[in-house]
Amino acid sequence: MNRFRSPAAMGVLGFSVRLGVAFLSLPGPALAAVCTWEGGDSVWSTPGNWSCAAVPGNADDALLNTDNNLDLDVAATVQKFTLASPSAVLQGSGPLTSNSAFDWQSGTVSGSGVLTSNTTYNLQSGSSVATTATPARSRSTPGP
Repeated sequence: MNRFRSPAAMGVLGFSVRLGVAFLSLPGPALAAVCTWEGGDSVWSTPGNWSCAAVPGNADDALLNTDNNLDLDVAATVQKFTLASPSAVLQGSGPLTSNSAFDWQSGTVSGSGVLTSNTTYNLQSGSSVATTATPARSRSTPGP
């Protein structure tokens, strides 16, 4: 018998290899996605309405750049929200929180929901400010 391959040593080696393989097969941290609004039934909480096939979460960017309306039916928090279509309407009663900028390039926001940006609101010319939504934190930005 080879003294370097004793049954006890092989048992430890086998356990170490199995432990290493098990560790390598663990899923990694979730990666943030850019989720683009695709419409469907117009309801925020429907996963199939988003390009990422899931409702955007805390680490994801949500992008509304089509002419479809988006009904915010639940409380939602995303990393960044961008409204970028002249005919798009973000509406509803659910609050929307953006951990970084709320980027309002064009389009309309309406409804009784509260918009919160933990950093800034970027409102560009061409955006409709005819909204009943209440900004939860306002910042002044220089005009053009």
